[in-house]
Formats: sequence, C-alpha cells, structure tokens
Amino acid sequence: MIQLAMSSNSANDLSVHQKNSAIAGAIAGAAVALTGDTDTRHADHIVHFAITGAALSSAASLLSGII
Repeated sequence: MIQLAMSSNSANDLSVHQKNSAIAGAIAGAAVALTGDTDTRHADHIVHFAITGAALSSAASLLSGII
C-alpha cells in the first residue's frame, strides 16, 4: 500500500517536472528567436522556436529521468 502511494507521488512529480521543463524550454526558444536576426522575428518563427525549445527540453528531462 505504501509503495503504491510512493509510486503515484513519484509519477506526479515527474509530470510536474516535465511541464516545468517544457515551459522553460518554450521561454528559452522564444528568447532565442527574439534575440536573433531581425529576419527571424516574425510571429511564426517565434512560435516555431518556442515549440522546438519545449520539445527539446522535455525530451532531455525525460531522458535524464530514465538514465
């Protein structure tokens, strides 16, 4: 019974960690897009960089939890 509660909390903590990682990656990606060349400051490029940053950060967080 205690192990089930611990595993549930552990899974919850991992989910929160991945969400935080995705948000941080999105902010970093948007910041990179905004500080780049003036040609890349269009809204679609900022969104693209934010999504890419979130995906990379989430994948790194997930892999670091596995390894």
